[in-house]
Amino acid sequence: MKNSLLSINFKNLEVLSVTVDTLSFTQTANLLNTSPSAISKQIQKLESILNMKLFIRNDNEKLCLTKEGLEVYSHVIPLLSHMEFLENSIIDIHSSLTIKIGVNISSFLNFPKDILHYLDDENIKFKIFQYESKTIAKLLSENKLDIGIHCLESVPKCETKKFKDLSLALYTPIHHPLSIHSSLYLKEALNYKFATFTEDSFIYKLIYDEAKANNIKLKVIALSMDSNLIFQAIKNKIAIGVLPISYVFSAPDEIVSIPLNDEWAQRDLYISVSAHANSDEKIIKIYNKFAEFDDNPSLGA
Repeated sequence: MKNSLLSINFKNLEVLSVTVDTLSFTQTANLLNTSPSAISKQIQKLESILNMKLFIRNDNEKLCLTKEGLEVYSHVIPLLSHMEFLENSIIDIHSSLTIKIGVNISSFLNFPKDILHYLDDENIKFKIFQYESKTIAKLLSENKLDIGIHCLESVPKCETKKFKDLSLALYTPIHHPLSIHSSLYLKEALNYKFATFTEDSFIYKLIYDEAKANNIKLKVIALSMDSNLIFQAIKNKIAIGVLPISYVFSAPDEIVSIPLNDEWAQRDLYISVSAHANSDEKIIKIYNKFAEFDDNPSLGA
């Protein structure tokens, strides 16, 4: 014999729960983005399955819960609670199967094409986020990122080690007056207009501090954190810019990269793993493989 209760679905119970709270088909419909008639039909369907009246209207035509309806609802509450718990658990499970990686400059977002193939594991998914180094450190400390690649020597509560060398270069259009140099100091370029990251970026601050130290008013086009926009501005001869030396920006027919002699232009990239992720063998495996990848060609920053 078929159990009629199997005809009840989660949507029926959700409609019942909201209607008990509102005692109004119209308000329930507004909350669930549907029509009052659709809500009425859902309630009628549930009443038909249960073979009992759940709601009646009083002398003032106000919707009221019946005694039987109240009894049924008392059993529905824990069911809805368990369903919500299950839904949240499923979300957590899916989230736990995705490694969240923070990187500090958008040129480095090109690395998944190479490194994620190297890290290939069909059971692991990756989600890449782009933030400034200080934001990455904060999110790592709060366990909101699993792995971070940044320019800070240490991050609170996280294991951190050197990942790669980071060298900065001046990028100019191919026929720019500075393009003849094999290397130079940034102060030699400060009379030109720069395309650069926003003021929160460490590269912007390096250029700004160098201009200030040389009593030169910096002329900049402050762009977003997308280094590809800076690259395009240089390519279109709108400005020059400072970017990490990276094969991502190799365009010998259009743009020249000139290594900078300034001491601050030679930096390090670091990689950190959050305290929470440090207890996950899967993430530690990936974290260690990142470090091994340092032997491969430069990926930029």
